[in-house]
Amino acid sequence: MSSLEKNLKFLRSFNSKDYYENSSKVKKDSVFFSFAEDPEVSFSHAKEAKQNGASLIVSSKKINDLGVINLVDEDIKTNKRKYLNYLFNFDTKNIIVNGVTGTNGKSSTIFFLHQLLKKTGHKSTFFSTIKQLKEDYECEISDLTTPDTFSIYSFMERAHENNKRFILLEVSSHAIDQERTLGIDFSNKCLTSFSPEHLDYHKTEKAYMKTKEKFISEDYSGKVVSIDNKLGKKLLNSNKNLITISTKDKRAEIFIKQDKEFFNLFTPWGTKKIQLPFFSEFMISNLLCSLGLYGLSTNSLEIDTELMTNLQTLPGRVEKIKAFETKNCYIDYAHTPEALEKVLKEIRKEHSGKIICLFGCGGERDKKKRAKMGTIAKKNSDFQIITNDNSRSEDPIEIVDQILKTFNNKDNYEVILDREKAILFGLEKLKTYTKDSVLLIAGKGHEEEQLINGKNLTFNDLKKLKESLDAF
Repeated sequence: MSSLEKNLKFLRSFNSKDYYENSSKVKKDSVFFSFAEDPEVSFSHAKEAKQNGASLIVSSKKINDLGVINLVDEDIKTNKRKYLNYLFNFDTKNIIVNGVTGTNGKSSTIFFLHQLLKKTGHKSTFFSTIKQLKEDYECEISDLTTPDTFSIYSFMERAHENNKRFILLEVSSHAIDQERTLGIDFSNKCLTSFSPEHLDYHKTEKAYMKTKEKFISEDYSGKVVSIDNKLGKKLLNSNKNLITISTKDKRAEIFIKQDKEFFNLFTPWGTKKIQLPFFSEFMISNLLCSLGLYGLSTNSLEIDTELMTNLQTLPGRVEKIKAFETKNCYIDYAHTPEALEKVLKEIRKEHSGKIICLFGCGGERDKKKRAKMGTIAKKNSDFQIITNDNSRSEDPIEIVDQILKTFNNKDNYEVILDREKAILFGLEKLKTYTKDSVLLIAGKGHEEEQLINGKNLTFNDLKKLKESLDAF
């Protein structure tokens, strides 16, 4: 009898329904699977799992001196899917799993798709890092964009028990590289966008692109790909049977064209005349991605203008707040050069007044993008306020110095590290500007914490903005 068979037989008699591969998430009387190949790393994870209450550990090498039951399987990584299929009770044929990857737009695409499915009578659920969604939408909250495989399988089992047929997953590049989606049968996959990001982890843009490309290309699932970026164009040239989307190229299978107050929507499932509740081209691109996944999932496009005009956007995604009668503020999650440039250009097209751009850059992340974001803000706004984002354990002043690399004394900017004071200053500045001027508060969007000096501080841009507006 193989190690796998022996282990499965033992697990059958072991009284636990909780299984983990992330030692920090382990609960009392649960089973921990250690997939680490390095014995020291495996021991460290196993020790943490034991401290958190694991009563059984499955690992590739024998773990001594922990005083906990230890099953050994030298081929544990190869057998991972077999363990998953055995331990979690649901039939993958009864669910449709949609996986969405991309530098930006994953959350919005998932959110739009969930609404489209729900409003047309389909039962859907998704993972989200946005805690504000839990009360009004049928989703589960996760600390990570893409949790570990055991957490995902557990989520899918609960979804199946609750008769949810459609499961929507955001898939990060870290998750792809770390094989967190290994063993998941995706019915459909989507690439929303691509631009250089996470180079602190992937080291090079080429490696980052290869990771995204691997996820989209590796199986026979349905594929929806935005071709408004270089990875999308590359995938188009190397893959067959893609559903392409574009806001620029009318040769795409899914394309949208404005006709006065309406949009003409062209898809493989028919042409529709619709209206939309937002102006952002980036949001429209995410919507087109969700429509592609909806079409592949249902083989139809049961949408109408009423459904589309009632679509909600995520908190902190081009979220508009009225200020000073003829002036507005926007809160947006834009924290990459591409996203910041897009939202600033869209605001410029929509508003005739001046633009104030308040932003910062995260600590302990790709340092190369900081000067780029400074240059983009300077080029596309009239005044810049550089402030703290999530500096983590990095010196905020050093981050600001890197953002200001292309600035000089003649440029219109102010450095205010305290984000709350920066917002208040931005409003004071906005009040003096001409009508239809805008304050953009970028970088944190929906987030409810600010990470500074290794501490998690309560902070939400929208709440602070409203408090500051009340003071005027």
